[in-house]
Amino acid sequence: MIDYGQCLPGNNANQEDFDWKNDTVDAVFFTHYHGDHVGRILEIPNNVKIYMGETSRQIMLNIHRALAKIPELFDEQIQYVKLLEDDERIVELKAGKPLNKIGDIEIVPYMVDHSAYDAYMFLIKTPDENILHTGDFREHGYRGSKMVKVIEKLVLKEAGGHIDTLFIEGTMMERIGEHTRKESELKEEAKKIFENNKYAFLVCSSTNLDTLASFHKAALENDMYTYCYSKYMLGQLETFTKYAGKYSDLYKFDKSFFVELDKIFRHKYFKEPKTQERIMREKGFLCIIKPEEKYKKWIERFADLNPIVIYSMWDGYLDSEKDAYNEKWAEFFKPYKENSR
Repeated sequence: MIDYGQCLPGNNANQEDFDWKNDTVDAVFFTHYHGDHVGRILEIPNNVKIYMGETSRQIMLNIHRALAKIPELFDEQIQYVKLLEDDERIVELKAGKPLNKIGDIEIVPYMVDHSAYDAYMFLIKTPDENILHTGDFREHGYRGSKMVKVIEKLVLKEAGGHIDTLFIEGTMMERIGEHTRKESELKEEAKKIFENNKYAFLVCSSTNLDTLASFHKAALENDMYTYCYSKYMLGQLETFTKYAGKYSDLYKFDKSFFVELDKIFRHKYFKEPKTQERIMREKGFLCIIKPEEKYKKWIERFADLNPIVIYSMWDGYLDSEKDAYNEKWAEFFKPYKENSR
C-alpha cells in the first residue's frame, strides 16, 4: 500500500476503512508526512512494516511529542510517538537506493520537490511491468527544476528505459491565467519587504521547509534574526538544519531563537545586558507565530514600530466561501490592513 491518510479539512467525502484482516498487506510506503497521506498510520496492524523518509519520521516525532504535552491529547499522541520510535516497524527510505524485494516486487524511492521536505516518488518494479507513482510533486520549489532530470537520468535508467503505468497524485498541472510564484521569487519579494519593514510577524506552516527557508534567508540578508513562538517550532527548524542543511546552506536556520521577550542576555559586544525585546527592537526581527489571540499581545507590544503581519498559507482557511474556512483565524487577521501581494 502507498499512503494511508485522512481527508483534508473541509472535505466531506466519505472516508472508507480498509479491510486489513482480509486484504493482505506486507508493507505501507508513505510518500511524505502531510496528514492526507499519513494521517491514519495508527490503524495499520502491528505486523505490517512501515516505510518512510528519515526526515519525515523526525518531523512527525516532533509534532506528536509536542502534542503529547497537552493533557487531553496525551493518550492518542503517545501512540504515535511509540509507533514512530519503533525501529522494528519503521524502515527509513534512502533516495535512489533499491530496497530488498517485498515478495516479487522491488521498490526504489526518489526524492521529489514538495512543500513537505523528504517527499518521495516510487518506482515499483514487478515481474510484469514498471509502475511509477509520483506522490505529490511540484516544479516551483527550490528543487523543482531537477524533477525532469531525476526522471530521465535515474528513474528511466533503473526502469530499463520504460514505464508501463504512471500514477500521478494530487499534482496541479497548471492554473490558466495565474502565475505560480516560485519559492525563489518569494524569497526576493520578502527581501524587498524587509528592507522597508524590519519588524515582521509570520504565520506559516511549521513543516513547510522551502517557505520557511525563503523568509528566514530574506530576513538574514536584511540582518534580521528569526524568532519562534514555541520550542516545538524551533525544534522543527533545528531538524531541517540537521537533515536538509547538510545538502544546502539554504536550509540552515542559523540565528533562530525561542521568544523570551523579558529574558536578559549578556554578550561581549553589549555595553550592558539587554532584554530580548530590546535586541529585537534594535536589530529588527522575523517572528514566527500562530494565528491565536495570545500572540496578539506580542504584536501589540511592538505596535509603536508599525510591524507587519504576513500570512503565508493557503488562503482557503480565511475564505468564508470555502469548506475549510477557519473562523478563528479569520478573526485574528481582521484588525490588520490587507495587502494581498
